[in-house]
Amino acid sequence: MSKHYKFVILAICLWVLHSCNSPKYIKTYLYPKNQFGIEKIIDWYFINYKIPAISAAVISEDRIFFINKGTTSRKSQERVTENNLYQIASLSKTFTGIITKSLVNSNHIDLETPILKYFQSELDENNSSKIKNIKISDLLHHTSGFPHTAENLKRKPLGGPVTKEYSLKDMIEDIEDSSLLFEPGSAWSYSNLGYAILGYILEQESKKSYEELIFEHVCKPYNLSSTSTSLNTDQKAALTTPYHPEIGVKTSASKFGLHTSASGVFSNTLDLSKLIVQMLKTTSSKSNPLSVNIPMVGKGELGYGCGAFIKKIPQGKDSILHISHGGDFDGYVSHAGFIPDTKRGLVILSSKGGPWFGEMEGHILKMLTDNSFNF
Repeated sequence: MSKHYKFVILAICLWVLHSCNSPKYIKTYLYPKNQFGIEKIIDWYFINYKIPAISAAVISEDRIFFINKGTTSRKSQERVTENNLYQIASLSKTFTGIITKSLVNSNHIDLETPILKYFQSELDENNSSKIKNIKISDLLHHTSGFPHTAENLKRKPLGGPVTKEYSLKDMIEDIEDSSLLFEPGSAWSYSNLGYAILGYILEQESKKSYEELIFEHVCKPYNLSSTSTSLNTDQKAALTTPYHPEIGVKTSASKFGLHTSASGVFSNTLDLSKLIVQMLKTTSSKSNPLSVNIPMVGKGELGYGCGAFIKKIPQGKDSILHISHGGDFDGYVSHAGFIPDTKRGLVILSSKGGPWFGEMEGHILKMLTDNSFNF
């Protein structure tokens, strides 16, 4: 039997096992509409889905309520706190968006610059022509036409961690091998490859590493003491152990290399909640690095701003904006977002992902947008 069919059979077995063991429906209507009700929702999913660790923060203006469930690993007795680290996967793009706006403000980056400037010596005539109309702004807002995935970002079978760092050679090959989904600027499609390329361009223009950029433009100005892309000894000790969302086996953090700007940042609920508090204080000014919702591209009820999704949530006859980003990679799963009108925010990090996470997030968001919610 070929490896392909073995993986298909395994996937079917896992789906059947999940269906047979799905817990009963959560009765959120029994919970109080406050931070303690949100804690009850998180506790229900933590217990019923046997999640190793969940760290969360509920935010109302500048007040933060931390919720922590589980241990740093299945074999550990050490309880997680708001100081424990997780790899936040695609939530990293919010940091890349903030860095980009900061560099625009300091005139290090012009969003109208064609990205060919940074690859002209590496690409032949055909590939140069292919990307000649892509601007830096297209990478930032996912309007480049690049595909969703960087194909040279190699993972272990069934979604294991990345162990070989994504290099410039890998990036060049992905640019050469990819077919654009549409004419740059004419449509919208989420692209991890695009944000990896954006991170590389930020490094080239600033003459600094992404680690230096995230410290200078995010960690230092907003007092984030634990967020980084490489871990020292103390941070490694604070890192939670991830588990595969389907198989449940222990995995590890990924080494992303030049893909870090799309997927590779480490953070915790303490730092992310501080950032959300600052975002709640910002205006929609284009000059504010934390103003992720300007400009917005997309259609209908969902768009994308500068490193964040913007969703219109129905509320009676009107709608309310929810600005957020999430991530899911090799067990680690994340969400950080806020609701400008109500000055409320939410951060959730976990060491084991799966469909349960989005379902839980939806229940919490519904409670947060309820007019009767009382922090």
